[in-house]
Parts: sequence; structure tokens; C-alpha cells
Amino acid sequence: MSTEIHKTGHAAGQSPRHDDVSFESSDVQTKSILAYLVCLAIAVIASFALCVYILRYTTNFAAQSDTPPPPVHQGIAPTMPPEPRLQGILGHETDAQQDRRNKLKEDTDVISESTLPAKLDACSGYSGN
Repeated sequence: MSTEIHKTGHAAGQSPRHDDVSFESSDVQTKSILAYLVCLAIAVIASFALCVYILRYTTNFAAQSDTPPPPVHQGIAPTMPPEPRLQGILGHETDAQQDRRNKLKEDTDVISESTLPAKLDACSGYSGN
């Protein structure tokens, strides 16, 4: 706590005065801040409009440059993607990938059975000191 005598206020109707701080009402101009905010809003709106224009232009350009389907497929909606399909299809009895999954499972079982006892034997000789 300070024991110095502080300046207690200011005269009635006057702004406070400090020796080391200079502040005057002309330092901050709200007009310039508002002008900046208006310019910023205009820039945001203009960039949004430009983005919408570019999106519409590129969408139309892509639609025009897209090749039409062959006459054989006109009027028919695409039903299935072209071959080869890696996942099974509903309505098919066999799964083209099932044999590969079975082979992978068998291989991993064989590998795990052949290496597991060797690892256990190596760990059983550990004395713990």
C-alpha cells in the first residue's frame, strides 16, 4: 500500500488529466472505425458474390464438357458400377472375395500356431533377476 498523497480527482466538468498518459477525444475517431467496418462488409459481400459466380460458371462448364451417354444407354438409369466389384452384391449366392478371406484367415492361423510355442519357450527360461 502506498503512503503517498494521490491527486484526488479533477475540477468539475473537466476530463481527468494524467502526467504520463495522453488521451484526448480526438485520438479515437468512431467515424474512421465505422468506415473501416463498412468497407470490410462490402469486401466480404463482394467476395461471396464472386465465389457464387465462379461456382455457377464451373458447374455449367462441367455440365457442358461432360460427354453424353451412348445411345444404347439413353433412357436407362445407371444401376451398377462397372466390373470388377470388390464387395458382394445382394442377390448373388457366392461372394467373390470370400475365398481370399478364408485363405488369409488360414494363413494367419498357421503362422500364429507355428510361432507361438517358440515364443513361450524363450520366455519360460527367464529367471526374473
